[in-house]
Amino acid sequence: MSENDIRHLQNILLLADKLIQDIGVISYEDFIHDELLPDACAMKLVAIGEQVNRITDELQEENPQIPWGAIYGLRNRFAHDYFTIDSKMLWDILRNDIGALREQIAKILE
Repeated sequence: MSENDIRHLQNILLLADKLIQDIGVISYEDFIHDELLPDACAMKLVAIGEQVNRITDELQEENPQIPWGAIYGLRNRFAHDYFTIDSKMLWDILRNDIGALREQIAKILE
């Protein structure tokens, strides 16, 4: 694994940790009524997508359990279609997918 891949994976871990900390024990209702938190979380997901895009094809091919293309596609949607971001979809990603992604990335780095 290249040093660049390691750095990008570490950045994804950092961002995932921040997202997990950001949403903590907050309820969905509190999340959607917060003026800053949903935007901050969406921006961190965009940043994760940027890091995924910089990971070599070889590493991605060696780890097909991670939906690399879907993660980058989400980045594109959030970055280019900002006003179509569905708060429920964002919440579901934060609650159901980020922890799993974090675990998978941590395993790769082991």
